[in-house]
Amino acid sequence: LRALLADAPTLADAAVALALACAERGARREAAQLLADVAARDPWHVDALAHLGAVLADAGRARDAATAAARVRRLDPEHALALADRQLGRGPQLG
Repeated sequence: LRALLADAPTLADAAVALALACAERGARREAAQLLADVAARDPWHVDALAHLGAVLADAGRARDAATAAARVRRLDPEHALALADRQLGRGPQLG
């Protein structure tokens, strides 16, 4: 994936996949940077934002994680993260 991104750094889904692999092996800082880069290039990439929130939460950055989660809820109220937040009472209740 790194070689693919080196040739075409705008491949958001490949960057997200690499970030998830980094996070899985404990490289949270690298994962967060990759996901933040995707979100900077495509502010509507909800999956990147959702994974960024999870990585930031795992790294103890609760405020930043909450900001990412709020963006997910705002952009896609039906995203799994937004639905889970509503179930847990953390997001706006719809309907």
